[in-house]
Amino acid sequence: LGPIRALRPRLQRLTASLVKRRTPIAAEPRDPPRDIALRPPRVFLSRQIPIAVARSRRPRPHLVAMAVPPVKAPSPKRVNGDKSPKATKAKAKAPTRSPTEDIEDLIGKHPSLASIRDDAPRLRDELLAWYDKSHRILPWRRNFQSRHAPPPPGPRGDGCEPKEYWAGCDERGAPADIPRDQYAYGVWVSEIMSQQTQIERVARYWLRWTERWPDASALASATREEVNEAWAGLGYYRRAGFLLDGARHVTSSGGGFPNDAKGLASVPGVGPYTAAAIASIAFDEPVAAVDGNVIRVCTRLAAVTGGGDAAKPSSDAAKAVRACADWLISSTRPGDFNQAMMELGATVCTPKAPACGTCPLRSGCAGAALELAGGGFKVTDLPEKEKKPEKREERVAVRVVERKGGRDGDPAPPPSESSFLLVRRPEGGLLGGLWEFPSATTTSEPSDSAFYASCADVVDACAAGGTAGSSGEVRV
Repeated sequence: LGPIRALRPRLQRLTASLVKRRTPIAAEPRDPPRDIALRPPRVFLSRQIPIAVARSRRPRPHLVAMAVPPVKAPSPKRVNGDKSPKATKAKAKAPTRSPTEDIEDLIGKHPSLASIRDDAPRLRDELLAWYDKSHRILPWRRNFQSRHAPPPPGPRGDGCEPKEYWAGCDERGAPADIPRDQYAYGVWVSEIMSQQTQIERVARYWLRWTERWPDASALASATREEVNEAWAGLGYYRRAGFLLDGARHVTSSGGGFPNDAKGLASVPGVGPYTAAAIASIAFDEPVAAVDGNVIRVCTRLAAVTGGGDAAKPSSDAAKAVRACADWLISSTRPGDFNQAMMELGATVCTPKAPACGTCPLRSGCAGAALELAGGGFKVTDLPEKEKKPEKREERVAVRVVERKGGRDGDPAPPPSESSFLLVRRPEGGLLGGLWEFPSATTTSEPSDSAFYASCADVVDACAAGGTAGSSGEVRV
């Protein structure tokens, strides 16, 4: 009892500052005081502290009521549906789902995804083995495991010009020791050119392009007219502008090409697929590149039906394709794997006449199994696509303005010499930045006398140096 007696004065002072009222309780020690309803509204019993009397052989418990601020009363309900805005917002927010739950939902909608996930190592090895044996030789492609076209060593010695690294790549592909930044440039040019263009045609244009502009710094010094001239015949001239803008962006940054997909996405004209392709092929980042060929292979491999258009990222089909590609991607050879998927879709798993008998993934293809089971299903039914909107037609009136005898001020121009008036189209639209004869859209019929009158303003503005109907640039 010695220590308790020593603490008694201190306890008394402490309890005196806290106690508002002491009520001995004859019942159980932890029962609340019976007169709690009579207490002041600003005081309530927050907790009960048993205190024993030191001198008593039988400690008698007492309850101490502590004065603490009361809990703030709940705010009245709102008029809007008797719910507060915060409560409504909290209820409206969807619960957070884990990636595992999302995958299980996808597998529930497309059960064949489970077999792809379980057999991913085997399917990956079979695909890479087929690719090493059968891949096409392309000037920007190099495969260190190739059985028929291993990459050449490249030029020897220090101080090699960028153009020298691309010499001879049309026969054996890109060299093994090319600087990584220049190799990323070659892959980038090939990916931009390959969009909606046959690969054989791309190879010819790629060789001419890299002969003229072997790296990003060389391309950045070109003019837009030079780039469009070199691009002529590939169509979709906006892609050429993306290459020029991207080269200037990379050169101005001073650090070369970013080495991951996230950084590459900041380059003008580089979307998610192109960023993933460059990052995996040039920098060995294990990220799946999903283009039209990969969508076709994955939807057939996992028999993805009823999930909408796989080309739209928000659809269930697109999520299933992404999951399938992520499971299959190789962590050691991501660039070769992505190119193998593209190669398979371009040469074997084609849109209309797939060669299923020679496909390296046939043993694990759920689409091929469904076709063999009958029932009217065909592999070519996949991927499912939404109906495209009808093509928009425009009627355009064009005027060809020819001037005989050369330009004003020329000394004695030959009578046979002539020049034509050209107007540059506005940037950003259809055929943006290209030169054309003065034109204007019209709703009149060609037989109508007012059909070509719509071009009059354009021609008059060009003659006066104006900008009506054009970007303001005129060439004769």
